[in-house]
Amino acid sequence: MNILRPTWEEFAWAIFYNGVIGKDITGESDYLNLMRRTRFLQALRTKPNSLQVNEIQGIIIKGFLNRWRCRVENNRNSANSIQRTLQNLVPYLRTLNNLSIQSIQFNNPVIASNNNTTIGQVIEHCYTQVRNIGHNFGPTATSKLLHILQPNLIVMWDNAILKRYRNINRQISDSGRGYVAYLQTMKRLANDINANFQNSILTPPAQPGQGPADYLNARMGYNPPKTMARYLDEYNWVTITYGLQGPPAWHP
Repeated sequence: MNILRPTWEEFAWAIFYNGVIGKDITGESDYLNLMRRTRFLQALRTKPNSLQVNEIQGIIIKGFLNRWRCRVENNRNSANSIQRTLQNLVPYLRTLNNLSIQSIQFNNPVIASNNNTTIGQVIEHCYTQVRNIGHNFGPTATSKLLHILQPNLIVMWDNAILKRYRNINRQISDSGRGYVAYLQTMKRLANDINANFQNSILTPPAQPGQGPADYLNARMGYNPPKTMARYLDEYNWVTITYGLQGPPAWHP
């Protein structure tokens, strides 16, 4: 199985497999529970200083990051650092609104915090600032926090996924620029999956206008629905971190 060029069947099977084992291994229920907290997430994305420090400790550090084995220090100092960093990133994150991993143009010019920059440079800046929070914030925690802020665009990773893709592309690394290189790879993967999806014979057939994420959400019954960026992470986790190399030839 070529992880960069999966068939639609291989991709969908990985998503199904993750859905079956996810509650016990991957923190799937913790992720969905957090994504249902729409008011909290809206405040985290736009007005993080309006939140209580103990909310960040309980919901973000204890209830999300560390449930996914990130081992971030859980105290008022670490929660304050997260809150302060996100408040400073609000004008940068705002420029990423309405972007998705399928459609992003990394070189598009934008103005962020009164500075002329590009979409790619904004992502690079956001990754660098979150990565430098301290308190045992590693690449996994960095990508997971950024994902819940921009779930349509940011694809989570862990150390195993980072290592595997770095072996494929040496520009990918645990840095702002290296993470942008990873997202560029994820965009190509997303678009290849979409093309494969459009050319596949589906049972049941896709509804008019349905893309891969829409179709998977309908089949898996997720509430709230997941994004393509989230499904890419699930695919990577199943095939790389968990090490499952596609459906067996005898699967039904």
